Amino acid sequence: MGVVTGFLVVYKPILNMGNRDNLQYGPTHKHRIAYRPLTHTITGLDSYTYYEICVSAESGVKTSSCSQPMKIQTGESGRIFCVIKLKT
Repeated sequence: MGVVTGFLVVYKPILNMGNRDNLQYGPTHKHRIAYRPLTHTITGLDSYTYYEICVSAESGVKTSSCSQPMKIQTGESGRIFCVIKLKT
């Protein structure tokens, strides 16, 4: 893929987390972030809401496939703090 120059964080709210067999999602949001630092805080989210999040690496005009999605619940603040770990 080449040299990683940044990341694309993709997330969407899960509207019915109690029904794991047939999850429904809200709109998808994307944030482009710089290569350094390897952390990112997503703000402006709804409090106590589950989100599905994945991360892609970017290199110039190429973007990798998204990582295995994670399901995370926000707290009262409506924020999610992400730490990006690179595999070599």
